[in-house]
Amino acid sequence: MMKMDNTEINNKPVSFIFIGESYLGGMAGSKRIQNVINGLLKNSSVEVGNLIIENPNDKKDKLRKGVKNKVHFHKINYSLKNPLSFLSFYIQGVKYIFNSKKSKYNNVIYCYDSPTIIILPFLLFSKIISYKIVIDIVEDYNLLNTKTLSKKQRFKLKLYSFLENNIFAYSDGVICISNYLLNKFESKTKKQSKLHYLPINVNFEYFNKVKTLNNNTTTQLFYGGSFGEKDGLIYLLKAFEIYERKNSNIELILTGKPPKKGMDDVLNFINSSEVKHKIKFLGYLSDDEYYKVLNQSDILCMTRINSTFANAGFPYKLGEMLATGKPVIATNVGDVSNFIHSNENAILIEPESSEAIVNAIDFIALNKESASIIGKNGYETAKKHFDVEIQAKSILTFVNQL
Repeated sequence: MMKMDNTEINNKPVSFIFIGESYLGGMAGSKRIQNVINGLLKNSSVEVGNLIIENPNDKKDKLRKGVKNKVHFHKINYSLKNPLSFLSFYIQGVKYIFNSKKSKYNNVIYCYDSPTIIILPFLLFSKIISYKIVIDIVEDYNLLNTKTLSKKQRFKLKLYSFLENNIFAYSDGVICISNYLLNKFESKTKKQSKLHYLPINVNFEYFNKVKTLNNNTTTQLFYGGSFGEKDGLIYLLKAFEIYERKNSNIELILTGKPPKKGMDDVLNFINSSEVKHKIKFLGYLSDDEYYKVLNQSDILCMTRINSTFANAGFPYKLGEMLATGKPVIATNVGDVSNFIHSNENAILIEPESSEAIVNAIDFIALNKESASIIGKNGYETAKKHFDVEIQAKSILTFVNQL
C-alpha cells in the first residue's frame, strides 16, 4: 500500500468533523466522503468525526453513536411533525461539535455539498468557536429545470441559491468537483474563501489487479448509479436492445437505488423490451457485493446526457469504472475530456446517442487486445488523478493553508 508523503504538509495535526453525508454507507455522495475520510486516515496526524443528520423518516437503525474504522460518529434527527424536536436536534449537534474541538489541532468542519438551512446553524456555531469551515460542492442545483419541480422544491432551491451567494460569509475554503464549479465560486467567494479542485475519487483497496477481458461466452455490460435523467440510462437501454439483436452473447447488469419516478421509467422500458430476459436489475448492493459485480463485468458504461446540469458536475462512477482496468464507455460531458482520450484510456463518445454506444460496444468486442490496453491505461489514469491517498495529501495541504 502506498505511504503518504507528509513532507509538504504542515506538522500541526488536523481534526475533521464531516457533516452532510454519512461515513456508514449510501450512494455516490456518501462514497465520496467515505473515500476522502479513508484517505485522510492514512495520515497519523488526522482524527475524524462524523455528525450524521438522519433522514427524519428513517428510524430503522437504533445505534445513535459509535466508532467505525477510527471514525467517531454521532447521529441526530428531527421531525417536521414535532417542532420541539429541533431543540434536541440542535443541542445534540452543537454539543458534539463543541466537545470534539481539540487544542493544538487545526479543527475543520468539512460540509458535503451546498449547506441546507438545517445545517447552516452548525456551521455558524463552528465558525464562532474557531473551526475552519470547508464546503465540498459537487453540483449546481440552479441549473435544474424548475418546470419539473414542485413549489416546495423551488422554495428549497431559492434557499440553496441564497446560501451559495453568501458562501464567503460562513466558509474559509470551498472544494469543487469540477472546473465549472471552480469558476463559479471564484466570483461568489469574493476571494474571502480559498478554492481547491478535487475531482472524483477512488479507493483502490476495492479493486483487484488489472485484468484482461473475460473469455466468458456472455459479455457483461455494466451500469450502476442513481437512474436519474442526467445519467442517460434510456440511451444505454436502447443501445443494448439494438446490439443484442445481432449479438446475443451479451447481458446488461444494472445496480443502484433510483428514486421512484426514475425507477418506474426504467422498469416500464425493460418490461416492454424484447430482450428483458437479458437485463438484470440487482438493486442496491452492499459494498462487497457491488465491487464484486463491478470488477467481474466486462464493459463499464457512464452515459450522462448533455444537459447544463450534468456538465456542471463530474460523474462519480467514472473513476471506479476506470479503476477496474476494464474498457469503459464514457460520454463526453463536463471535465471528462480533461482526463479521457478516446481509444487511449476509455472509449469517449457523444452523449445522448444510442448509436454511439452500439459502435463503442462493437469496437470493444471486435478489438479485444486493444480494448485490454485501453482498460489498463484507464486504470493508470484513475491511479494518477483520482487515488484517495494522493487527494488526501492535497486536502491536508489545503486546510493547513486556511
